[in-house]
Amino acid sequence: MNKPLILIVEDDAPIRNLISVTLEAHEYRHIAAPNAGTAILEASSHNPDMNRTIKEGDVGGFASKPPPGR
Repeated sequence: MNKPLILIVEDDAPIRNLISVTLEAHEYRHIAAPNAGTAILEASSHNPDMNRTIKEGDVGGFASKPPPGR
């Protein structure tokens, strides 16, 4: 079974790398983006399976929104 593709959006490089290493250790596929603009481009071209946002950042405020139908 393929693990889901997860999109990581974190502007702090050491934290982003820690999340990446942790996901790799558990054999999850992932894409890492340093900001919302890059994340939107990555999401539109890779269509990640995991689509939940919990972040305060450069797109205005704190959001936690599951994708429709999940």
